[in-house]
Amino acid sequence: RSYRIAPGETMLLVVPHSHRYWVEKGGRWEFFWISMHGAEALRIHREVLATKGPVFRLRAATVDNLADCAYRLVKGDGSTPARASAISYEAAMALYDDVFELHGNDAAENSVVRQVTDYIGAHLHLPLPVDELARLSGLSRAHFSRV
Repeated sequence: RSYRIAPGETMLLVVPHSHRYWVEKGGRWEFFWISMHGAEALRIHREVLATKGPVFRLRAATVDNLADCAYRLVKGDGSTPARASAISYEAAMALYDDVFELHGNDAAENSVVRQVTDYIGAHLHLPLPVDELARLSGLSRAHFSRV
């Protein structure tokens, strides 16, 4: 599958995976990247990919937060495994909050329900077990069933 990345869009990749990317002739990219590993980071990234796909738009404040995380890692603030993990987790949570619209004074339940109903609408051709929908929402099955 091919994607054309427009200005202001974000591309999320999971490695290893079969992907290639390049700047078109005469084009220009401005980007930064953060490489993360670990079960929780991979879970978050897979949830984002399952919901939004590999290309999506983030709020400017989120991009600034991610850039700050990358900058702090580059300048050495992640000098120990625990500090690097904390900064990486901050970046992953900023991504998660933005993608799942859990920022500001938004009601988390409303955005979770909207996110799950959007997923259901896009995947009506597939089985949609409650356990899977609860996992996508980030809620326990019991709490998801109440929402």
